[in-house]
Amino acid sequence: MRVELPEHAIGKPLLRIFSEHGRKKENDLSYQDKALVDVRVEFTRARDRQVSDSFWQRNLIVMDRTIELFDSTSAFIKELHRGLR
Repeated sequence: MRVELPEHAIGKPLLRIFSEHGRKKENDLSYQDKALVDVRVEFTRARDRQVSDSFWQRNLIVMDRTIELFDSTSAFIKELHRGLR
């Protein structure tokens, strides 16, 4: 997949080149959101395959509880942030 980025997408770029011999890993392009991009680049996509209705029925409670966990965590973090102001 290719994604076109606007010109301002890479904030504070820093390019390090011409490192000492044997230290090529130090050659690097870093920018404001590099850590986030590095994580996303590591994602792969599994092949699409059909999943049976019984799978969704058996795992519905797990999915519902996961959504509840994320909602509760989000509410807690927002409340914590409000308390820190």
